[in-house]
Amino acid sequence: MNYGVYGGAFDPFHNGHMAVIRGALSCGSIDRLIVVPTGVPVLKNYREVSLFPYRYYMTRSALSEIPNCTVSPIEVKSNQISYTLDTLNMIRQAESLSAHDRLFLVCGSDVLFEFDKWHRPREIMTNATLLVAERPGYRIEETRNKASELERMYGGNVDYFTIEPVDVSSREIRKSRDYSNLPAAAAEFVADHDLYPADRPFDRLSDHTYERIVEFCRIMFLEISEKRLLHSLNTAVLSARYAIRFGTDPDKAAIAGLLHDCAKELSEPEQIEMLGHDYYIEPPVDGMIHGPAGAQYAIERYHVDDKEILNAINYHTTGRHGMTDIEKIVFLADKLEPARKFSDLKEIRRLAETDLNAAMIECLTAIKKCLVHEGMVFHKYAEEALQDLTTKEITNLKEEKMDPKTSSEKIAEILTDKKAVDVEIIPVAQKTIIADYFIVASGTSTTHVKSLAEEVSFVMKDSHGISPDHIEGMSTARWVLLDYKDVVVHVFHPEERSNYSLEKLWNTRPEDNTIISSDSEKSE
Repeated sequence: MNYGVYGGAFDPFHNGHMAVIRGALSCGSIDRLIVVPTGVPVLKNYREVSLFPYRYYMTRSALSEIPNCTVSPIEVKSNQISYTLDTLNMIRQAESLSAHDRLFLVCGSDVLFEFDKWHRPREIMTNATLLVAERPGYRIEETRNKASELERMYGGNVDYFTIEPVDVSSREIRKSRDYSNLPAAAAEFVADHDLYPADRPFDRLSDHTYERIVEFCRIMFLEISEKRLLHSLNTAVLSARYAIRFGTDPDKAAIAGLLHDCAKELSEPEQIEMLGHDYYIEPPVDGMIHGPAGAQYAIERYHVDDKEILNAINYHTTGRHGMTDIEKIVFLADKLEPARKFSDLKEIRRLAETDLNAAMIECLTAIKKCLVHEGMVFHKYAEEALQDLTTKEITNLKEEKMDPKTSSEKIAEILTDKKAVDVEIIPVAQKTIIADYFIVASGTSTTHVKSLAEEVSFVMKDSHGISPDHIEGMSTARWVLLDYKDVVVHVFHPEERSNYSLEKLWNTRPEDNTIISSDSEKSE
């Protein structure tokens, strides 16, 4: 029997990959094709590609209806660098191939021009025939000459099959976030899990944390279901994003988010056995013991010893009085990760853009309402968390009394400290009922614009208990507006600020106008 082996990062799996697979299966050289998503890539920085469970499950989803084609996790299960020769040997062993069975290494024609840089190329060609996909009219003569050269250098054989040209690049897809060149199942997978977020929160993790997450993913891939692992990964990414947004540690948040359900698929007796340890919550409630059990399992299985991480795992189903920001973040991320499609999440997600406590209050209130309606128990720790957060919110509202002029000055200082450009406070009370003051500032890029807006939102809430009524424009970050009722903040990309010229529009700049510049001290 003839087996084809086709490996790649598949990040994402696109129509070019599908063209190679269909061409290989129809060329007559192979009876069955084994597609192998890369585990730890050899020729790429491992942080440049998505975590392997995402790529594996996406690829398997895209190929689920292709006959005589299977997706192998053989590299995903390994914690070693993915050398092709090792993969071929593992497949021969895993499939119990006999001496009469033949292996074909399926690849694109561009592979031939880098093949001599691969690990032990002679042994690869001894173990497998290269089966090369050719596009009509594309470097055919050059490809054939290179193939002949490789045959002379290393022995073995090179065969060919023809595919229809598909002009598509995984790198460009990730960059543009245009998924029209993906098979429908892969595009749906990407959308469900928000696989390529523009803000890339995992880029902010330390190398050490990222390496731990890769290893934890390998363990979880072997031990828990696809649905649970994808949920855990989504929760980790969202936890990191919220941690960045609200000024806490994304490394701790990501690990806690990833491991929050690590004990959920243990048997009930196994979970109960762990409840005698330090993280036991009294009284246990059906479906909630996996939190404290998970904290203990994180110690034993994943060697986590950070108290903040363990508490976030412990209380992710119930909350508690005096929750830390990490605990709140993981609690919310578990409920709000992108694959969650419940109808009542819109308002909680909106609040989580700017106000961690308000999002927690909304989320706990929604959970309580649902449980009461179903005749179920609202855990006493959850009730205490809701009361604690509500009391603090009321206290903040009572304590925080800041007039519009002071608010505008505080916001201008925040923007200036964050290196905003040309920060201006514009009195508009005499010209409009919209607000008393406009604040206009520029960022140096869309990333800087978004960072400035997030900083204003966070500091005003954290230090002064004041949240904007609404925020607009964060998705594009070309012009972000934060509405504090009497004070409206406009953070522009330089091009947008020039185009709209709000200063000229409102004919501002009276002699006593306060102007704060990132290059000068605040006016006396």
